[in-house]
Amino acid sequence: MSPMVKLLNEMRGHCSVAIYVGETSLVKLADFLRGYEHALYRTGMEHDQFLADFRDWIQHRFGSTKHGWEQLIVMNSANDGEALAHFWRLLDEFLVLRPEYAVQTTTAPITGSTRGTPPIDAIGEPA
Repeated sequence: MSPMVKLLNEMRGHCSVAIYVGETSLVKLADFLRGYEHALYRTGMEHDQFLADFRDWIQHRFGSTKHGWEQLIVMNSANDGEALAHFWRLLDEFLVLRPEYAVQTTTAPITGSTRGTPPIDAIGEPA
């Protein structure tokens, strides 16, 4: 699973992205994600192409390369709350089209205790 998508899944589990970025703002969330991407790069962790591919897909979907992905979503939303809801819907749509970002690639379960749990392969079957 993409480290970025893993983080986004953790964020989605909370009541609001404001816990992470200080307010309900897609623009601030995008800035936070870019900072996270940079931190992954600087610490030598795996390169995550997710944001670049998501940007390209959003720009293609909205027919514009003049704006960043977050601006395109905001421009097509009535307010910040709607922009975030729109983002989550678009993210889900993107992940259906690009399942390589959402597939769990480790042999450990995604959540819960690993104690006494048999390893799980990439398709979710016991190994």
